[in-house]
Formats: sequence, C-alpha cells, structure tokens
Amino acid sequence: MNSQQDHIFEPENKPHKKGLNYFFTLIKLAALLFVIYQFNIEKDSNLNRILPVIGVGFAIHFWLNQKYKLPFFLFLSFTAILFVLGIFNGLVLIAIGLLLILICHIPIKYNYRLILLIFSILLLMVFRASIINIHPVPMLTPYIGTIFLLRIILYMYELKHNDNYQNIWHRLSYFFLLPNICFPLFPLVDFKVLIQTYYNNDAQKIYNLGILRIFRAIIHLLCYKAIYFFLVPEPSDVDGLYKILQFIIFTYILILRISGMFHLVLGILCLFGFNLPEIFNNYFFASSFNDIWRRINTYWRDALMKIFYYPIYFKFKKWNLNNLSALSLTIFIVFIFNWLMHGYQWFWVRGNFPTNTSDFLFWMVFGVFVMFNSIYLQKDKKPKKLNKAPVSGFKMASLNVIKSMSMFFFMGIIWMMWSSSSLKEWWYLLSFFKSGSIKQWSITISILTGIIILAIFLTMSYRNNGFLYKIIHFYNKNINGTTTIFIILLVIISFPNLSTDITLNKEPFIKQLQENRLNLKDKKIMERGYYQKLLNNDNTSVQLWQNQITRPPHWTRNKAQVPTNDLRRKKFGPNRHVMVKGKEFITNSFGMRDKEYSLQKPANTYRFVLLGASYELGAGIDKNYESITEELLNDKYKKPIEILNYSVGGYQLLDGVYNVQHDVFKYNPDAVIYTAHSNELYRLVNKFSQICELNLPIKDTFLLNIISISGIENGMSQLEISNRLRPYVKSVVKWGYYTIASQCKKRGVEPVWVYLPALGDGDVDEDYEIILSIAKDAGFVIIPLDDVYNNYDKTTLMLASWDTHPNKKGHEIIANKLFKELTSHEKELNLK
Repeated sequence: MNSQQDHIFEPENKPHKKGLNYFFTLIKLAALLFVIYQFNIEKDSNLNRILPVIGVGFAIHFWLNQKYKLPFFLFLSFTAILFVLGIFNGLVLIAIGLLLILICHIPIKYNYRLILLIFSILLLMVFRASIINIHPVPMLTPYIGTIFLLRIILYMYELKHNDNYQNIWHRLSYFFLLPNICFPLFPLVDFKVLIQTYYNNDAQKIYNLGILRIFRAIIHLLCYKAIYFFLVPEPSDVDGLYKILQFIIFTYILILRISGMFHLVLGILCLFGFNLPEIFNNYFFASSFNDIWRRINTYWRDALMKIFYYPIYFKFKKWNLNNLSALSLTIFIVFIFNWLMHGYQWFWVRGNFPTNTSDFLFWMVFGVFVMFNSIYLQKDKKPKKLNKAPVSGFKMASLNVIKSMSMFFFMGIIWMMWSSSSLKEWWYLLSFFKSGSIKQWSITISILTGIIILAIFLTMSYRNNGFLYKIIHFYNKNINGTTTIFIILLVIISFPNLSTDITLNKEPFIKQLQENRLNLKDKKIMERGYYQKLLNNDNTSVQLWQNQITRPPHWTRNKAQVPTNDLRRKKFGPNRHVMVKGKEFITNSFGMRDKEYSLQKPANTYRFVLLGASYELGAGIDKNYESITEELLNDKYKKPIEILNYSVGGYQLLDGVYNVQHDVFKYNPDAVIYTAHSNELYRLVNKFSQICELNLPIKDTFLLNIISISGIENGMSQLEISNRLRPYVKSVVKWGYYTIASQCKKRGVEPVWVYLPALGDGDVDEDYEIILSIAKDAGFVIIPLDDVYNNYDKTTLMLASWDTHPNKKGHEIIANKLFKELTSHEKELNLK
C-alpha cells in the first residue's frame, strides 16, 4: 500500500454485523434517493438520471476489496457522465479531461507544463465564448470548466510543492468525482485533503455520515423550494417597510440552495469513502465578518488561503512590512483575487465574466470589512488587565445574539446589492425603509426585540445545559436513529395523496414542493434574457442559471436583426440567412421571416398582416404556426390567402402600434392580427420602462403625457420606472388597442385580436380578463386561444428545457386551433 494510503481504515470484518450495516444503510439510501426523485430535487441538474448509478454503485462498492474501490468509483463517474451527456458527448468530455490531466504530467519542466496548461485553458475559453465552434466542444465547456479548470489550479499547486502521490486512481478520481457532472457549481475540493480523508475512519461511520449529509441536503433544498416559491417577493412587489424586510431576509436565506447542493455532493462522496470535512458551518449564526468568512464555503476560503494569502503575506513580511500593514494589504489583494476567481467560475457556468459594478462592489465591501475585523482582532490580542471583571453569561449571550442578528441583516443588505441588476435598483429598493410609518416601525422593533429575547433565552438554555442543550445532545447521541425516523417521515409525505389537507394558496403544499419550476421573479428575468439580452448583466438566482446551464452559447442571438432609431430598437434586415437556435433563419426582401411576397396585394388574394413576437416568429423550428395556418386556409378556401409575418422577438404592444402607424398598411392588408400573450401587462410595463431608461425617442403625445404624470426622470432605475408606470398600464393598453383598431377601420381593414398563452407561464393569467375586455371594447374580432394547450403536457411542447417557446408539435397545435377559430369567423373577416 502507498504511503498516502496508510491511514485507510479497513472495513468491518464481522460478516454478520457488516451484513446488517449494509442492509440498513442501503435501505436508508434507497429511501433518500426515492425522496429526491419524488420531490424533483435538483431535477434541472439531471441528478435524477444518475440516481440509479449512485444507488446501485454503492450497493456494489460496499463489498469490493479496498484496492478495487477507487477504480470502480472512477467507472461509476464515467457512467454518470455518459448517462447525462450521452455516449458521444460523454466520451469527448472524458477525452478532453484526460488530455488536461496528461498535460499536467508531461515529463518537462514544471513551468513549461504550466504554460502549456494555460494555453489549453485559454483555448477552451475561446470555445466557451463561442469564438470558435467545433461540435460538441462549446456545449461541453461548462462541464469542462467546472470539473477541471478550477481544481486543476489546486492540483498544479500540489504537483509543485508535494508531488509524492503515486496512486493514479486518486489522481483520476480527484477530477472525475461522481456527482460533478450534475453540479457545475461544485465544492472546490483540495487534492491533498481528498487523499488524506479517503477512508480515514471506520467505513460504516463514513457511510452513516454520507446518509446524514444527504438527509440534511434534502431538508435544506426543500426549505429552499418553499422559500423560493412562496416567500421571496419579486422586486416590483416591494412597496414598503414590511416588503423590503421580507425581500432582504428571504433573498439571503436562498443561500440554502448552495448549502444543500454541497451537502448532497459531500454526502454522495461519503458513500464511496471520501470523508471530506464540513463545508458550511451554521453560517446564519456568524457574529462577525471573519466569523462568516470562516463558516461559509470553507473549501473556497481554504483554497484562497493556500494559493494566494500565505504566499502574498510572507512576501510582504520579507519586505519588512509591519504585521498590520502586511495583513491589511494581503486581505485586500486576496479579495480582489476572490472576485476574479468567482468571475472565472461564473464564466464557465454562464459563459460571461460578471463585469457589473454590483458584483465587484459586493466582494470589495465584504473584503474591506474582513480586513478591518482582522486588524481589530490583531490589536485585541494585547494582554488584558488582570483586575477586569469577567463578562456575565447573560451579557455574553446578549452580545452574541445581537452581533449575529446584525451580521445576518448586513449580509442580507449586501447580498441584495449583489443580486440586484444595478446599484440604482439596489438603492431604490433601500429607499423603501423611509416609507415605513411610525406604527410599522414600532411593530417591527417590537417583533425584533421579541426575537432577540427568545434567542438570548435559547442561547442561555444551551450554555447552561437547559432544555435546548438536552434536545440537541439527545439528537446528536441518537443521530442515526432520529435521522432514520425523519427519513421515514420524508418518504411518507412524498406521496402527495397522503397530505392533500395541507394546502397553500388552495393547492396541496407538498404537491407544490414537488414541482420543478421558476418562481415569478425568475420567469420574468428569463424573459428579459430572451427579449432584452439582460440576463448576463443580472446576478440571477441559482435556480435560473441552473435552468440555463445546458443552453448552447448564443442560443437566442439573431444576427438577422438590425438596429433602428425608434422605440422598436430593432427589426430584421432584408434577405438575411443565418442560424438561430440550431436552425436556418431566412428573411425575405421586406425583412420578414416568411416567404417572398409582392408589395402590392395580388388580385383575388386575401392578405393578413400578423403583428407578433417570438412565439409567432418561431425561431428554432422549420415551420412556424403562421405558415402552417396559411397552408390550411389556402387548402380550405381554394384561393390565395397570405399571412405576412411582421413578428420580431421582443415586440410588444408599443411596437405593434408603431408598425400600424408607419408600415403595415403599405401592404394593403384585408385584416391585421395583433397577438397578445399571457402577462401582457407585465410585458408592456417592461418594454415601456426600457424605452424610458434608454431615453429612446417617443413622439406620441399620449405616451409623453404618461411619462410626465408618472414622474419618471432620467437616471432612475428600470425597476423604479416600472413601478411608476404600473398604475397607468391599463390606460396604455386601452390607448394601444384603440389606436390599432381605429387605424384599421379607417382603412376598411378588419382588426383581429388573438390571445396566445405562453408555455412557460402558469395556468392562470390574471391579465387575461382585463385585456380581453379592452380588446372587445376597441372593436377587434376576438380569437382567444387560452385553452390551446389543454390536455397536453406543456413540457412536451417546449423547444428545450431552457427555452419555453413552442417546438414543432406546439406550433402544429397552435396552427390547428387558430385555423379553426379563423374559419369560425369567416363572415366577420369576409374570408369567402
């Protein structure tokens, strides 16, 4: 056995006891994996695909001889990669990973290897940025980056300073860690620590720890789901003191997702002998900046200390800097590297480096406070006066509680800054503290005081061996038994039919927890990502970027678009031939994604003009619902019927009004179709606020008046502009619908209003009845397609898991429904 393996504990030798341990461990693991499946935990990460690999793998691995365990673990890791990515893509990923590891061991000087490795990383970064596209490398680069290109830094450090590890299976397993393929945001495991902790305790104790960690992960992730779905308000809902406090507190608590993911990863690794140390340590109870730096994501902190802190600090000491100066400068520089390293990590996950001010400022503020805290602690090491009275237990408990709560609230505020799309938005949200009335502040302070008193009481109870200490002590003493009981309860409640009486918003609570969806805030951010390309400027939630991680680079980029000098901002250039979402995208001589038409309507031809957005455009499929509907109409009426597709992704009511006022009627249409979608009011506010924030030219007197009376000024954040516009949105809809209908009727053209719900939105659209009523009053021919997806599983109609636009089947369903509705209005439309 190699020297680095001498610490390994041999498995339990008593066959009877080992068999019982195996049975109970396997049953608990199977129950936990079942709960993960039932609650769709981390479904977006493809965890459900490798659950059989984990379960069956552990069942076999348990009985293997020690020398076969690591090779078998590596085999399981390769199997998981093939399950998630497919055989071809998986083999390419494995080959690239092996090539990177090989570069680390080429028998040349270390510095030459380092240069070659840096060149390889830069080349992969070029692929990640889609500057070079060689299938399937760009699609695999998020996995390559997160599996290899952070840990390889720690690996190269060990090769330089302590290269005496002879076991090749350790080296390969370090990079191909089984759950990594499902968790691009992965603990930054240290190579030396991984080896030192491999079976460094009794095997059964490590397996029990793995079960416990997976159980804790499930609890964290279920709590995260409940908070994410039900308790985090979207920024536009913040309207006062209570809401801003709710937003700050629960947005910060969403860190449970990261904690849960990492506990799940470490738990799975424990099942295969990797007894890695804790990574999160009661971070919500941190009482100082240094304390939270020690408690939260300790692997990341330890890596920064090893790679940057100690070399820089001792370099400063060699330059004869005094201790405080060396300490201060080192911490400040380390936090700059910390920001760069996080940006490097996010580059591989999301494909761009976060260059926004909020991200940089978050780490700098945190770093400066850690620096001052460290200086204070250094100065506080001076000898204390011997006659100083000892601090009472009550006073110490009170100080700790107040400091912990203050630290929690401060972290919540700067976390909100980091997650805001801009500093203007963050500052605007903070302004709601000023809106609190005396009564609201009195209630808030009273509740806060009550929480502090309760926390002090519980702290004293724990420190004085009271009831809280006894409960925690009992749990820790009987942790395997109590965990088993809780696992059984989780299995029971995972059956929604057994818990239908527990409801929230009139829906079974457990059933809602089993859903795998974005909350309203992230749905709207994702929509901004599609339509405004703002996603890369937002520090979006983990749930959202996990949903987007497998999206090919530049999925929504459409090079057929050209800028305009009006409020539309963009349109399609004529005669463009590009690739969008993996499909050909061709525009005609008028800049429409459609076949070629003449400007003048041919004789005996009925012509529609369709005003729509991305749903009507149908990028990513060969034939959209507009062209299918056109074919169906031609077959039925045996005469030429044309539908000119005037749609552009991101267009909304304001764009429709502009096109009606300036372009549409030159094609001499018989009818103009305006398509509305679910969340129409939100989309309108979002579009209007964009126009105002960018100070685009607006010439319409009505819109200028809305801007004036809402109090919008230059320099406001988009969120503040949106909030100011929201009270007037119905008036804008009424103006827009009446403008389109009146312009049509004035020319003898029939205005048609089509409502098409978006697949990614919920089943209930609160805007629908409002806009339907306005459309009827305006005089449109009404064609509601609100039930178009009834009796279909919506997920089967989506273009991809990261793209909720309709696929081929979805467009066919929409076309058939639209055709049926149009023909039922043939008299009104004068189709015959």
